[in-house]
Amino acid sequence: MKVNMMKRLSFLVLAVELSLSVTACGGSTARADVAGESTSSSEKTETALSVEMKEAAEKTEAENKRSAAEENAAPLSAGELVSTEDYELTLESVLITGDVMPPKPASYYQHYEADQGKKFVDICFAYKNLAASAVGADEILTGSLLYCGRYKYRGSTAIEEMNRGSFGYANITSIDPLAAEYLHYLFEIPESAAESDGSLSATIFVNGDAYAVPLREGNPSYKEQPEGKAILKDSGVIKTGDVIAIPDICEFRIESVNITDDVTPPKPADFYNHYEAEDGKTYVDLCIAYKNWKDSDMGADDVISGRLFYSERYEYSGSVTIEEKSRGSFGYANITSIAPLMKEYLHLLFEVPDEVAGSSESLRVNLTVSGKDYSYKVR
Repeated sequence: MKVNMMKRLSFLVLAVELSLSVTACGGSTARADVAGESTSSSEKTETALSVEMKEAAEKTEAENKRSAAEENAAPLSAGELVSTEDYELTLESVLITGDVMPPKPASYYQHYEADQGKKFVDICFAYKNLAASAVGADEILTGSLLYCGRYKYRGSTAIEEMNRGSFGYANITSIDPLAAEYLHYLFEIPESAAESDGSLSATIFVNGDAYAVPLREGNPSYKEQPEGKAILKDSGVIKTGDVIAIPDICEFRIESVNITDDVTPPKPADFYNHYEAEDGKTYVDLCIAYKNWKDSDMGADDVISGRLFYSERYEYSGSVTIEEKSRGSFGYANITSIAPLMKEYLHLLFEVPDEVAGSSESLRVNLTVSGKDYSYKVR
């Protein structure tokens, strides 16, 4: 599979494989070596399991402490000043918007525009560093947002620059001792969550201290519903356009199928990734609209997989990519999550010889979606 980026330099990934072969001579010596290797392997396995169990226990303990801190978070109101030994903090504003703009836009500025079907919850803080040394801007704030007391969203930090005229990158910016900066903690949520009467609440950790930020009291028992035409189906044959619902997990539909030598996004942006097949090959591209009904993130490359069968004999494996930039480009599914109640467009790509595309023989996909198996007839 070849990935191209329009108007950008292409890249080549080199894979290096190392192989190691061991040969033993002599009957009794070989048996002793094997026994020794077996014991060593067993010890290593036990050690690995011990480390894994210890890490899991530490992670659980950290999650429990964080949950306890969230439950006891101190309320923080707009305009309120909090002062500690290491920082001063003021909650400047809370805004739900499709486009996060700097307060005093410069002639050239950076802003954050939500993707199609999404909006931002923007929580702005004035932060003064009282510590003796500089601190990374992206190390100060962490947090979570709850919609209807159930659906959980993670956020990220942006920092103002140019006298509040633009946004910079928090991950490469430090705040010096006694310096004051404006930090924004951004949550991207579904447009439906932004516009419903369901409750919204956020917990923000500032250098480990938990604060409860009021967003919207709303209705805590409000619950979104799948599309009215959704079909409850956990296996079997599906067709293009069928909305399939797996309760409390997801709903999805096959939006389109294309056989093409160049898979491009539906609404190409100024700069975009696309997938161009190698010479003598073409793609069978299944576009799948997928909505996450779970209350936490799902890895985009974990929710869908499939195998293509040509003439009920030849089998091809598929790979997954995900649309981004409001359907204007492709991202990388292996590093992308689908947040609760978000609808994303996934593409399952099969690279096949040209003769497969040009033939009249059957093409069928065995599709696995969130652990459920389906069959889809391409032709």
